[in-house]
Amino acid sequence: MIWLKNLEAITHGGPPGKCPHCGGSHTDCSFSVVVPEKRLGYGDIWCEDCKHACHISRIEVLPGFRTGHTPPEGLVYS
Repeated sequence: MIWLKNLEAITHGGPPGKCPHCGGSHTDCSFSVVVPEKRLGYGDIWCEDCKHACHISRIEVLPGFRTGHTPPEGLVYS
């Protein structure tokens, strides 16, 4: 998974970091909780510049993760 470093940065409380596709720094993320009692859900990390993205399913949505933000249209998931 080429977005692994970005996910690690988010997990440690930081911003998503640079895009692994284009090197752009305009990346963003959003997570959604599906099972509240276990804080399990899914998330997306994407680049606003090149529109590449990654979808993560079955993740523990930790406190501090950005939630409730809708990813933009036209993303290319890899």
